[in-house]
Amino acid sequence: MAITNSIAIGTGKKKLGEIVLATVKGRTIARKYQPNVANPNTPGQVDQRSKMANMVIAYHALKPIIRGAFVNRKRYQSAYNAFVQANVSQMPVMRFGNANAVFAMSPTMWITGGQLGEMISSQAAPDETEFNFNSFSSELKVGDVFRAAKYNFSTEKLEFTERILAPGDITAGIVNVVWDDASFGVVFGYIITADRKKSSTNKALYYI
Repeated sequence: MAITNSIAIGTGKKKLGEIVLATVKGRTIARKYQPNVANPNTPGQVDQRSKMANMVIAYHALKPIIRGAFVNRKRYQSAYNAFVQANVSQMPVMRFGNANAVFAMSPTMWITGGQLGEMISSQAAPDETEFNFNSFSSELKVGDVFRAAKYNFSTEKLEFTERILAPGDITAGIVNVVWDDASFGVVFGYIITADRKKSSTNKALYYI
């Protein structure tokens, strides 16, 4: 693989002789054309494809909460790729056709890539989640942003909430979120600093 910034090629795409071009995050990637690509269906490869298929389903269900979470991802890496890298190994190997089926298996999933530390979430009531960030509250300032979302199994929709941290939130080290619906679902949350340079991590909490 090569990365080119040629004026002649520009943001090239498709095939040019024996070279295949693609534009990825503003860079033109050049690869040698492979006319005969082997595609053996070994058990490991079949399992990995199923995990990836489930990962894509999970991402699309959770996209609004994922997009802003991975602020410390690698250069040229998308939030989607960071989310996949962090979680694909935990996906079920049986391929499912919808998000509810994937989440029903309770795979470990992280909102990760942050540097602040882990925010611990727990179910405070059927319609309420407690997010505890005491372990890194000393690193926070007024103006930092708390975000959380719950994917609702019954409506198959994502409920999203965001708030600017107040002095009382930081002192308490806890934020409680009351959801519109007490139905079963999967919950995520994270804090991102006002300068968008650091964020916390958080593991999926399942209401099942």
